[in-house]
Amino acid sequence: MTISFGDYLDAKFLLDERSLNRDVKAVFWAALRSRLELRVLDLGCGNGATIRRLLDEPLLGRLEITAVDRDKDLLGKAYAETVELLEQRGYELSLEDAFIKGVRDREVTTVRFIERDLKDFVPGEAEKWDVITAHALMDLLPPAFILERLRDWLAANGLFYATLNYDAGTTLFPAAPDADIEGAVLEYYDRSMSRTFEGLPCGGAHSGRLLHRAMLMVRRTGV
Repeated sequence: MTISFGDYLDAKFLLDERSLNRDVKAVFWAALRSRLELRVLDLGCGNGATIRRLLDEPLLGRLEITAVDRDKDLLGKAYAETVELLEQRGYELSLEDAFIKGVRDREVTTVRFIERDLKDFVPGEAEKWDVITAHALMDLLPPAFILERLRDWLAANGLFYATLNYDAGTTLFPAAPDADIEGAVLEYYDRSMSRTFEGLPCGGAHSGRLLHRAMLMVRRTGV
């Protein structure tokens, strides 16, 4: 039996929710609730998991989401699920190709979907976002690649919320009778995540610590 990648992402949505760091999540959403206008860029949006989280939160005023992914099928799934979710929440919708506008009382929500590989995504020179999100993406990108773009794309006092950053250390329960076999499987899994992007090594199996190290370097040098 095989399932599509989009169905796989749907199936693991609730597991991903339980895996998010609760303290970081609480601080992030508290910061968002204080803003009357919010511009969000969702990188590698997939089937729209982060869009779903944003729409599930009691945010105020105007919410503008730009969702970018290179997979046309995933973007189509994200579009359809976003329409359904907004309809369920009582929004009046205006629909265009790859664009949704929803109005409910004084709340205005727009979602723009862009089919583009991240290396080819070039926003307008003056285009800035209050929030940039990247869900389960940082193992696929070099930390330097994304941090360079954060510097250019984030508005003043903007927030970057990168969730589910794999950092090895996997533990299996129950333990396998043969510890050597289990260790070999986990080593192979971590090794399988090694790849390059634009000639640079990606975060891979250590995306968490590499991203943290790169961000500390930016903070110290101001670069």
